Amino acid sequence: MKSKKILSVAFFSIFIASCGSEDSDEMRLNINPSSIGLHGYPYGVSDSKKVDIDISNANTSIYIKASQSSGEAIGRLMLAWDASYLTIYNANVTTTGTYTERVTIKACTDENCNEQILGSPAYVDVTFTASSI
Repeated sequence: MKSKKILSVAFFSIFIASCGSEDSDEMRLNINPSSIGLHGYPYGVSDSKKVDIDISNANTSIYIKASQSSGEAIGRLMLAWDASYLTIYNANVTTTGTYTERVTIKACTDENCNEQILGSPAYVDVTFTASSI
């Protein structure tokens, strides 16, 4: 029987300053990369990867929200204090296999995330491969 996984959600309010581009003066969420692979062993040491977060043409406070789907690949999400990157850690699984999950990153001009900026939401597809020792 599978147990339900509680989603980890991070909310941060910060002002992100950036140069912006000459093409548009609208704020835009940019992430890199949009997919990552994590590797490890059942009951093993955690692997992690960082996803860069950038807001181009920021001219107001931006709220960043990161959440994960209900898969078994991700153990936790950790947003940097300045929201410049998100660290994704693999789950502590008990069996070998390949697990997939998706992280959703939203950038909003209001705390309840009713007003998202261009490029939001953005997605990071996560694949975690747990191999035998």
